[in-house]
Amino acid sequence: MFIIDNQDKKMKLAPEDEVRLINPRQVYYYISEGIQPLRLECGYDEKIVFVFQKEPTLKLFSKWRSYDTGWIKK
Repeated sequence: MFIIDNQDKKMKLAPEDEVRLINPRQVYYYISEGIQPLRLECGYDEKIVFVFQKEPTLKLFSKWRSYDTGWIKK
């Protein structure tokens, strides 16, 4: 179970410093690697949008794009 804890309400990021994800597998990968979303939004095509801070996700995004997640393909 993952707890979304964004108690720091003072932190306000510019839109270009945020990443929005709707792919549940990618969101799971980021959370399992210790990156918590800043918030959840209702939006795109009636889906839940997970908003992450951009900088901490850059290395994970690179691994995600190169299929280097450490997951075993079935």
